[in-house]
Amino acid sequence: MATPCCFVTVLLLAGLLQGGLQEYFRHTAQLAAEEFDYDPNIIDWLLVASHLFMGGLALLVAYWGNYFHRASWLGALIVLQAIAGLLVIVPRLTHSHGPTHEEHASIIMRTPLASTPLCLPHENFKAAAGEFCFSTLVMLFILQAAIGLGNIAFFCFGLSYIDDNVREHNSPALIGVAIASRIWGPQIGSIIYWAISGSPVSWWMGWPPLAGTLLLFGIFLALFPMRLISAAVRQAAANILNEATNGIRHKHRGKYLADPGFCQTLGRLFSNKILLLNILALVFLLAGLFNFALLEPAFLQAKFYIPLDNRYGFSDPWLSRFITSVLKPPLVALVVIVSGLIITACKPRAKCLVGWNVGTSIVIVLLLIGGLFFNCSGGDIKGAHKNKLLPQVCSGSCNCPPNTPFMPVCVENKVDTYFSPCDAGCTSEIVVNNEIIFSHCMCSVRKPPDEGPIPLLFESYNASATIGACDAKNCELQWAVFQILGVIGYALLGSGVVGSFFITLRSVLPQDKAMAIALKLCIIGILVYIPGKLGYDAIKETTCQLRYNGHCRLHNGDQFGTLLLWITAALVLLSILFNFLVLVSVKGLALYGANDEGIDLTHSRGSYREIEMTDPSSASPVKRAAKGTAAHSSLLEDATFPDIDQTPTSPPIARNGSTTQRGGSTPSTAEMVVVQTANAALATPDEPELNFEQRKPSPAPVRVQLPLNSDL
Repeated sequence: MATPCCFVTVLLLAGLLQGGLQEYFRHTAQLAAEEFDYDPNIIDWLLVASHLFMGGLALLVAYWGNYFHRASWLGALIVLQAIAGLLVIVPRLTHSHGPTHEEHASIIMRTPLASTPLCLPHENFKAAAGEFCFSTLVMLFILQAAIGLGNIAFFCFGLSYIDDNVREHNSPALIGVAIASRIWGPQIGSIIYWAISGSPVSWWMGWPPLAGTLLLFGIFLALFPMRLISAAVRQAAANILNEATNGIRHKHRGKYLADPGFCQTLGRLFSNKILLLNILALVFLLAGLFNFALLEPAFLQAKFYIPLDNRYGFSDPWLSRFITSVLKPPLVALVVIVSGLIITACKPRAKCLVGWNVGTSIVIVLLLIGGLFFNCSGGDIKGAHKNKLLPQVCSGSCNCPPNTPFMPVCVENKVDTYFSPCDAGCTSEIVVNNEIIFSHCMCSVRKPPDEGPIPLLFESYNASATIGACDAKNCELQWAVFQILGVIGYALLGSGVVGSFFITLRSVLPQDKAMAIALKLCIIGILVYIPGKLGYDAIKETTCQLRYNGHCRLHNGDQFGTLLLWITAALVLLSILFNFLVLVSVKGLALYGANDEGIDLTHSRGSYREIEMTDPSSASPVKRAAKGTAAHSSLLEDATFPDIDQTPTSPPIARNGSTTQRGGSTPSTAEMVVVQTANAALATPDEPELNFEQRKPSPAPVRVQLPLNSDL
């Protein structure tokens, strides 16, 4: 069972559930906020808390897990994440709330598109606010901390474990499959949320199946050994060959190449130019695109008057958004898998991988700039005045809740666009030809009946309203094009994930892989989600058009869209700049090692950079010697076999195809084959040689004693 295929399969399934659990948390946290009346700003930080916990804990967790047993730590942290998912429902079960809230919750879930209440004049929405539950909020933050630990385990331990236990040239394909599972996983959580929200079951009922299944996969992962069987066999064979050649060919394989201490490891990582430049390029890219993705619903809401969608596209009346929302995650995951397979099959140079990331980033910048030319206005919102939404006389008896989400409707006169069906005075809804029609709308009357005063009783009217702004038809083409460009941008972003991650693994010593990934998670968690989020929040607050109780309900489409697109494009341009520096630095970086037959698969002679490290047998610092240099040539001379034995029966020594006969004995064909094979193997070592400042003495000769009449 302890095979690479088995481990990747279990990790893939665990990654799907981790992604599903994280996405389900995003949905249920918003429902919990409505139920217990949490501050929207607290919920905004709660949704990114897992990344903040990753930034603060990644280095320590990765160091201790890598030092002891990666598979055990991987499984244990995933089990911890699953247990936290089960415990989060405890405060919900023990906390009592009044029946008015349950009634309010049923009203909220009435409309199939979003949590938008209708006009019910006899209901008091303000009295339906749930009692603040501090214990549930604390448990939600604890769950986010556990999710952050689970993410650290997946990326630092799971992916480095794959890379260390498979052939180097097969690693990109398997890593791509694992990363794709985390990209596709959120759709599982959205499907579970969609199924539960359409039933009378409470929002917390999705946690037991998700967390319980994840718990089982965490236990399975913890049972894997420190090294898989196939990797252990290769290691044993390398040790045998190492002993046979007195440590010349496979020196240091399976041993620490440098001091494994925490501070020493951090020192090596912070002095690694390729690693730091690669991380900074990714930080600026994600600072722009991840924060843009967080505000994308608000951007679409302000730019195209599209209501916020809380169900990941399911039950969405806009067909284009439904298609893109449902197809985007599997499409991006497929692109990640295909990119990993292409890297495994074609084995491009490191420069090609970085160059591809530069090219895709340039295209993403062009797409963002192109978004500036989308000039679509849904018209004015009826009742909007000086950052406030004034109540209308026609819907004054509806008692619309002040936190009603934005879902514009156009009344029958095809002129007035209202903020929501409740603000338009609509009391019911019907579905006609798969289109939602709100009926009995009190604000849809063109003139008072019989020229009399407008009564406030909704029973007197049978007017209707449709979803969307009255000028929405003018935006349909631009909306469809923007959706297509968004899918292309996400796909291009996914195509460079495996290449960037692979360069991170190959730019450090094998013992530092987990810590290098942890450093990347740490810097991303701190910079992307603290200064990055604060900057984007400032943009969101300064462009607010309608505000209530400190929370923005609708933004100014032109100002908000322009600032958001320009800032994101500028951050991606900074990422491109750092990727250019990476492109210059990765020359000669070895990526693929050797295949099963021992044939070198690297594309350049200068395969390794010079890295300061400590020789295990000496305290003095040493450097790797780049291939093709004078130091490397000198080492190759020393690497060839010395005289095997100074006796007349010794076989000759083969150097560069020539032989030198000693003692007048004529060597046999078998003896010549053995010696030539050994010297040929030593002439093309897998591992980079060491250029010591003080030349080591030549190793002891390997003695080969074969009968002259031996027949191999």
